[in-house]
Amino acid sequence: SNILKSFNKIISKIRGEIIVEIESPEEISEKNKKILIEDLQSRYKSNIKVLFRLNKDLISGSRIKIGSLMIDSSLKTKLNKITKNIQ
Repeated sequence: SNILKSFNKIISKIRGEIIVEIESPEEISEKNKKILIEDLQSRYKSNIKVLFRLNKDLISGSRIKIGSLMIDSSLKTKLNKITKNIQ
């Protein structure tokens, strides 16, 4: 729920954590999760709390949200952009 999500964001901010949400259409292996977390911690020099979510609507690629920054490399988004350009 949105209330729980907001509460978790407040707690993370108090703890000095950066919340990273990673969506993918397939399960990410534990090995790759570990690599992603280590890379993010190294890059941001901070405690990183990573939330991995399965989103079959993405078709392929991934969507990563770091704070207010959104990195969307999903096929769904690319197809939507192509469709808008055609219309």
